[in-house]
Amino acid sequence: MQMIPTKYPSLTIITICKDICLTIEKTIQSIVGQTYQDFQWIVIDGASQDGTLEILDKFKNRIDILVSEKDNGIYNAMNKGLRLAKGEYIYFLNGGDYLFDTTTLEKILSHPLIEDFIYGNIMVFNGMMNPYILKMPTQISLEFLYNKSIPHQSTFTKKSVFEKTSGFNESFPIAADYELTLRAFLLHSSKFQFVNNIFAWYLPYGASDNEENRILEKDKIHRKYFSFLKRSIYSNRMESFYYTKRNHFGNYLKKLFGIRNPMIFS
Repeated sequence: MQMIPTKYPSLTIITICKDICLTIEKTIQSIVGQTYQDFQWIVIDGASQDGTLEILDKFKNRIDILVSEKDNGIYNAMNKGLRLAKGEYIYFLNGGDYLFDTTTLEKILSHPLIEDFIYGNIMVFNGMMNPYILKMPTQISLEFLYNKSIPHQSTFTKKSVFEKTSGFNESFPIAADYELTLRAFLLHSSKFQFVNNIFAWYLPYGASDNEENRILEKDKIHRKYFSFLKRSIYSNRMESFYYTKRNHFGNYLKKLFGIRNPMIFS
């Protein structure tokens, strides 16, 4: 295994939770069981009433900051955590999700982390609770960010990105993490670096897994950042390299309107 560099960026892990006593301990154990422990750990609890706080209390000696109070939604809680974070990179591992194995942080930090977003693969459970690896592309394009997103469970984000963007836009209660990534890319030229590791296990039972509401919210975000023309092209995948290489009309539109497909390489 590659050795961790002598100099490496500091890390803050932020865990958001509320009334999740059945799964919070697995999240906690995946954090406290890491072979690498030199990170700040912040837990923002939404005033849980189901025994979650009692479980957290068992690990109070490892938690650097614990806040338990009512909030205005998950992204309000995540913004609270950001204001307390000291690390150069921020990683959100919320209640119910857990790191892939005990060496996950050590493996990720063994890479020279440079860019604004450090992202990798993630292990996901489908609707039948069968696990599969959700592989991320090694390059991030605007078309990818239009059609897909990078899960926050598989992303280390520089704190400076949150400072430049003023954090999560809480008017998007389901897709604020997607909106922030898109805003950072379009307005602040943030760069992405792929790390070929599995970051975490993701359980598909969060608020963002309400498909109908997620689609409606992403549509609002698309209308905010993309013209009608670009929405039409990206929605129909005419900007796709594979598609336009085989479709003269798609190539014609690209040439006519000067549309580019910017790539950010790892």
